[in-house]
Amino acid sequence: MGENMIEDFETRFVPINQKTDDEIKAFVNGTLTDAGKHYRYDFKGVKIDPYRIASVYQVTDPALFTILKKTLRQGRAHKDLTQDLRDIICAAERKLEMMKEDRV
Repeated sequence: MGENMIEDFETRFVPINQKTDDEIKAFVNGTLTDAGKHYRYDFKGVKIDPYRIASVYQVTDPALFTILKKTLRQGRAHKDLTQDLRDIICAAERKLEMMKEDRV
């Protein structure tokens, strides 16, 4: 584990319910590979990722965060651009539904 255990955890975070026992053991032992590295870029010595951008722009809503994350990585991960756009639309539609539900 690095000097800053919390930073190490944040750079390797995947929701616990998506981890296998072997992955949890690898994290504890410090041998887990960085599953989220495709989201991170170094810009002038600052680690830029969806979490940093959401923090800077104060994006706290989960639906909006999903839209942000999918927009930043559109068409570059395991899904193609068409599927990412569908996911963005789905998240936006759900957010609109929630806003309507909250007004009732």
